[in-house]
Amino acid sequence: MFSVDLDSAELFLYDDIGPAWLGMVDDASVIDALAQLKGKRVTARINSNGGDMFMGVSIHNAFKRHPGGVDTVVDGLAASAASMIFAAGEKRLIAKNGSVMIHNASSLFYGNGQEMIKWGENLVKLSAGSVLESYTDVMNLDAEKIGALLDAETWFTAKEALDVGLATEIGNVVTTPVAVAVGRFRNTPENLLGPAKAGSRTRVETLIKLAKFK
Repeated sequence: MFSVDLDSAELFLYDDIGPAWLGMVDDASVIDALAQLKGKRVTARINSNGGDMFMGVSIHNAFKRHPGGVDTVVDGLAASAASMIFAAGEKRLIAKNGSVMIHNASSLFYGNGQEMIKWGENLVKLSAGSVLESYTDVMNLDAEKIGALLDAETWFTAKEALDVGLATEIGNVVTTPVAVAVGRFRNTPENLLGPAKAGSRTRVETLIKLAKFK
């Protein structure tokens, strides 16, 4: 689900990041929504497993250049590309039971051995470049330490996200994080695991208590 509330200037990124024609949240939709808000300060609410890295970078950069400024909120989960989007917020609030995950770029790829080697080299470059740079401005760690956390696929609780600078504030929102399909990531905490349901992204109905920035 992706939606925009023009009155409250809130964006809801409650789905995987990827092509809109597959029912996901894409960069074009987010950029169009920002344009509709005409320079208002925006609150972007996130509950997402992540997805397409390049769209994550594009949305991250769109938030950074929005003239009214963008604050980001983890209502449940900001994993993978969604955590790159979360990191773009000027203020970055996370629900007290929320989670953030960062990791290196990954991909499904089909090809011969040489093609796979080349694609693997490209993924390493992307991780050391676009992915790493999305976090260095906000995390209070040097690039080498952030790189090690990316290598390890690191999951942060709200307090841990605050401690390393990913979040600037912990809110009192109580919501249900989006389920992470078994096998999608290496180190998913057990409390976040759930079955993948076909078509579920088009039927998301989530009730939350909205957090407000102080």
